[in-house]
Amino acid sequence: MWFTLKDVGEVQVFSAQPPFEYKATLHMGPITNHLNFAHNCNGKFAYVTIGGANAVKVFRRGATPQLVATIPAGDLPHGIWRVSCNLASISNSSTGRVQRGLSRSLPRKEDQMNDLERKTSISRSQWSLIFLILAVSAGSVMFRLIVFGGLEQTAVLFIGIPAVLATSLALMPKAKTVTGGIMRGVTLALLLSGVFLGEGFICILMASPLFYSVGLLVGAIVDWNRAKRRTTLSCLLLILLPMSIEGSSPRLSFNREETVQASQVVHASELDVQLTLSHSPRTSTPLPAYLRMGFPRPTEASGDGLEVGAVRRIHFAGGEGHPGDLLLTVGASHHGYVRFDVVSDSSKVAHWLDWKSSEVHWTALDAQHTSVTWTLHFERRLDPAWYFRPWERYAAHLAGAYLIRANAIPGAEKQGE
Repeated sequence: MWFTLKDVGEVQVFSAQPPFEYKATLHMGPITNHLNFAHNCNGKFAYVTIGGANAVKVFRRGATPQLVATIPAGDLPHGIWRVSCNLASISNSSTGRVQRGLSRSLPRKEDQMNDLERKTSISRSQWSLIFLILAVSAGSVMFRLIVFGGLEQTAVLFIGIPAVLATSLALMPKAKTVTGGIMRGVTLALLLSGVFLGEGFICILMASPLFYSVGLLVGAIVDWNRAKRRTTLSCLLLILLPMSIEGSSPRLSFNREETVQASQVVHASELDVQLTLSHSPRTSTPLPAYLRMGFPRPTEASGDGLEVGAVRRIHFAGGEGHPGDLLLTVGASHHGYVRFDVVSDSSKVAHWLDWKSSEVHWTALDAQHTSVTWTLHFERRLDPAWYFRPWERYAAHLAGAYLIRANAIPGAEKQGE
């Protein structure tokens, strides 16, 4: 709460919440008349007319009010009030004249946008749409360039594009918050990516948390800096630039080699497990729910035997219209152990990770129970590592458990999770 003390030329500020704590006393000048508040993209302000100084003082409101401007206002300024989002009026106590346009002494992005609207006859909402189209177009062009440069599996795409998109959207005419505009723009870009860029559901699903996270980060920084009247671009560059170059070269990549294990005790003898492993994989066993979310799925398999050189071929369908085969050979085999080495992988899975080999160990616990461990070795191909490594390891663990159910358990097929 702000109170003018006209006779002593002061303004006192109190908290509006009980117990109405005293905040400050501001020395204004003779004939301190009236005040009014304004809240715009630059912050929260209080305007106070000072009749004896023929001026209006402008303070930034907060825990400690700060004087930010003293505006000449003619003789004996008295009442002050807002008449629109960018104009103010002051009444003159001696002549009764009303002066308009006071707030233009404090330039604002909103004022610049209103001027632009008057000159071009384009509304604020139309300008917002133009900025949105330009931002999405810039993201699309950047995507094409990234693919052309062979960097579509790196952080240049997964962090660089949302960073450019969010920064572009942050420049659009201000809505209630920059963050809200960025979230709408990111949502539109993700929806359009499926139509115009040919991206499948699984790619959009995997990328969307990253896009929204980067958008929220940019929006929060811009909103916070606008409230504090600080520079934003340098903060964004310091945070996002190092994150956006991961994976763009071997020197800028973290370790990609991964090993994941899945184990299960099966109700079968050691000999029965070995016999089942020697047959072609059963592709009709239901996949876990996560692996059914748009990932390529095995539909056919051929090959048998556990001797060195024996071949397994697994055909994958789906995967955004990129069917292909995974070809493996037995690289090593002895009692209770077999290793399948990957020869080639033409399925869409190879876009996300590079299978190297899989090892199977089985040990009899008793006559009717055998412990089976399936170990998968692969190379992660997506960056940034902090985001994609946990997802890929989780998927590989599910795949290992599925392989045990589909290829090591004799008899009826076991249902997936």
